[in-house]
Amino acid sequence: LIKAPDAGAPRGPRELTPGEQARLEELWRTRPAATVDDLPGPGEEEAREPVPLAFEDGYHYQNVFGPLTKLEEETDQQMKEALTVEGVQVRWDVGLNRRRQACFQYPKAEVEARLAVGDELRLRLPASGERAAWEGLGTIVRFSAQEEVVLEMRGGDAPTAVAAGFAVDIVWRPISYDRMQMAMRRFAVEEESVSGYLYHRLLGHAVDEPTITRPPPTDLAVPGLQALNHSQQYAVTQAL
Repeated sequence: LIKAPDAGAPRGPRELTPGEQARLEELWRTRPAATVDDLPGPGEEEAREPVPLAFEDGYHYQNVFGPLTKLEEETDQQMKEALTVEGVQVRWDVGLNRRRQACFQYPKAEVEARLAVGDELRLRLPASGERAAWEGLGTIVRFSAQEEVVLEMRGGDAPTAVAAGFAVDIVWRPISYDRMQMAMRRFAVEEESVSGYLYHRLLGHAVDEPTITRPPPTDLAVPGLQALNHSQQYAVTQAL
């Protein structure tokens, strides 16, 4: 399993701390050939403000969680873009809206992918002989009873005569992280972004809970927004 070292290889292995092991494994995600010598030394890593039990104000909250959210965004992007599945068998179909659909099994081993309806995937077919390379974008519309990913393709140039040899890439989008950053900015600069009670609770301040005497509203519709489904209505009602 392990090759014997060459006669001229240096002896005396270096012992790594658990922290160094974790940082090296993280570095391998983007630089597979990295070694222990590539790890940043003491003081070289970007200093991040620790998360306190209570924050001074909304600006303090944003200054602490903003960089952490950015770090999580970068890590998530690296992990998602590194997940490429090759040798995929595709079954072509046509949806009720007459759009072309690609149906295929996505390996369960790729648990980090956490695919969901609405995710965007790139389907690729390498060149072979006289056949030119092809790639197309699609959106996951559902998962079939056979646990297939049903990908609704854009455009009509899909190579439907081919069923094997495809590769699947995850197309990463920063939408959720952009919303987090926007929410923290509003929390810091807009006094009416949340109620005074929620503002102080989020900052970790001791505050008396208000008494709400009115029952939750039966109509949870918000003008200009899509109506909530049954599960969402139940969750909002329970929260209220």
